[in-house]
Amino acid sequence: MKIAYRYFPFIAGLVVFIVYLTTLAPAVVQFDAGELAAVQATLGIAHPTGYPMFTIIGYIFSLIPIFPSKIYQLNFLCAVWSSLAVVVFVLSIKHILENLRYFSNKTSVLNETESKEILIIVSSTVAGFVLAFSITFWLQSSSVEVYSLQMFLVNIIIYFSLKAYTSEISESKKFWLIAGGVAGLGFTNHLMTIWLFPALLFLFFSKNGFGKETWKLFLEITGIIVFTVVVFYSYFPIRANTNPAINWGNPVDIKSTIDHMSGAYYESYFFAGLENSLKQLGNFFMTATFNFSGSEYWGGEFNLSNLILLLGLIVSIFYLRKLLVILGLLIITTVAFAINYNIPDINEYFLIAFLGMTFFAGIGVYWLLRYTYKFKKLYLFSGAVILLLITMQVYFNYKISDRSDLYIFEDYPRAILKSLDKNSVLITNEWDYILSPSFFIQHAQNYRTDVKLIHHNFLGNYWYLAEEKKKKKILIDRKTLSADISELLRSSQTYLSAEMVRDLYIKGNFALPEGTELVPDQLCFKIVRAGQYSPAPYPDFKIRLPKRKTLLTNHVQSLIGSMLLNRAKYEMQFLRKDLAAAYIQKIKKDLPGFKLPLEIENEILR
Repeated sequence: MKIAYRYFPFIAGLVVFIVYLTTLAPAVVQFDAGELAAVQATLGIAHPTGYPMFTIIGYIFSLIPIFPSKIYQLNFLCAVWSSLAVVVFVLSIKHILENLRYFSNKTSVLNETESKEILIIVSSTVAGFVLAFSITFWLQSSSVEVYSLQMFLVNIIIYFSLKAYTSEISESKKFWLIAGGVAGLGFTNHLMTIWLFPALLFLFFSKNGFGKETWKLFLEITGIIVFTVVVFYSYFPIRANTNPAINWGNPVDIKSTIDHMSGAYYESYFFAGLENSLKQLGNFFMTATFNFSGSEYWGGEFNLSNLILLLGLIVSIFYLRKLLVILGLLIITTVAFAINYNIPDINEYFLIAFLGMTFFAGIGVYWLLRYTYKFKKLYLFSGAVILLLITMQVYFNYKISDRSDLYIFEDYPRAILKSLDKNSVLITNEWDYILSPSFFIQHAQNYRTDVKLIHHNFLGNYWYLAEEKKKKKILIDRKTLSADISELLRSSQTYLSAEMVRDLYIKGNFALPEGTELVPDQLCFKIVRAGQYSPAPYPDFKIRLPKRKTLLTNHVQSLIGSMLLNRAKYEMQFLRKDLAAAYIQKIKKDLPGFKLPLEIENEILR
């Protein structure tokens, strides 16, 4: 039992890691993953706030030549970070349960001297599984994102802060210094580290008071944090001046470095008004609690394991109010910051709040098992209920978190790049599933590097124009967006993504050069001379569709089908029925979920 008690957090982490490997994405996925994987593979500079620690560690890890592909390797690293985060989280729960007197307002209740090792093992492990298999946390383990590493660092900071809080003053200093050092590393990965500070300051001053020695220690910790931040963020100007393939913001000096690391580019997304805050708050409650709407987040973040969390919360309200304050500060601070950020994919910004909530799971399980321990049948029944709740959480959340067959977000942009003429230009306003994955495909996999991808939304940014001009990709430096588009449209071999045409061209945001028109050319629109037939290569690309369909995978499938259908109609305009039929057959074979208009299908295939 002593050996099991010592090593069970690592065993729990290993179990979690094995499960994570079964859901690991084998390819580039949507949103920021492609860009982040690309900066790790090429030692570049990512979008604000830049994530230098994440980039440097990822680059070093990417040099290990034992994985089947670079993207799988970097996805694998995220599974490692998330699993290690679970290990440290279980250690934190274990430490709290071993030292309940420091958090209890009633010393006669939940006295740890009466604890059984088996109860601590079960309670801590269950809490670890509740965290590990919650939806948002689990998703961070299956593809490249900064939050897997961030949650590992956050858990280390919390663990050593708890150890410092429960140690003798003479011994606690080293734990505070370790927590401060890791907090500095946290800031070099993601600025959400600051959301920990109200809870950490409460722990620090509750333990040490406000005397001279306390402030001296506080300044030491602050100095460590500042030093760590300065060292890692110096990566920006050093690397930017070497002209890396991906150089977002071009932070070559102190001002541009500070702007980049502080996220000045995203200022307009912060404090977007009361209406946005209320909407995001609603998103938090819907995700964190019970959600039986039938959406892909069926059952909420923790599914029915919320019952365990609720029990732990009630126990803490009555008996562990100091712990309640600490966890309450974690949750409230995180939510208060996150709801003022106007972005659609907000759930990752709630991760520290979800973490704080999960601590209650350990308390709830421990209280339930401790008070049924002497009653064998009731004890076994309680254990069975807990096992059932965890099993249900894993079962329902597995389907949502499984990315093991998710190839579509790499196949789609790769097919686009494959279809374009040599040395052509593609203008797109779609980041999530065209531009971001293409960063990795072009710069890390060295595929179709001759194609110039231009992000329409970036054309108003001086640094983007300067970077593109420096790389001889575009020879313009005009300040007005319309002028930039016009200049690009006049260049030869220019394509527009389907979204550019749908969202901007059709709505009159820009016009084509005189004497030209748009024609569907496989998966994009090509600018050609008006009135002339424009040939296109046969669509011999392969799109691998996932078993589990989401709104986004369905959207991409619809885009592919619509463009192929548009090309078939175009071929029919020039009486090329054989080519039109080839496109229709491609849709029927590769996109079984796409609904072809019956009249079109009959006309072309009859």
